[in-house]
Amino acid sequence: MNNIELKNDKAKLQLDKLKHFVMENEIGIYDGEVNSKYLKHGYGVFKWKKSADIYEGYWQDNLRNGQGEYIHSDGSIYRGEWLNDLKHGKGSNIFIQFNQFISSFYV
Repeated sequence: MNNIELKNDKAKLQLDKLKHFVMENEIGIYDGEVNSKYLKHGYGVFKWKKSADIYEGYWQDNLRNGQGEYIHSDGSIYRGEWLNDLKHGKGSNIFIQFNQFISSFYV
């Protein structure tokens, strides 16, 4: 998931400005890239304290954007595209019920 295709020099310049950072607050812990305003931006992992859910993937200005994987504490997983913090585009859900895997895919 960590491969980024750069389309132009502006994107390269923005990537150079990203910094790796670890942040913790009452909601959770973030380990990943941030922009100059210290917003989640680029590749990173966030773990919610209360639910133990985990998101690993790409961020833009503190919102999930691009490819990512959301792992729920019950073991179910969403892998796919995000836009403005919502599932959007191609993706798949994997649910675990009674030790069986049930998968769905949508666009």
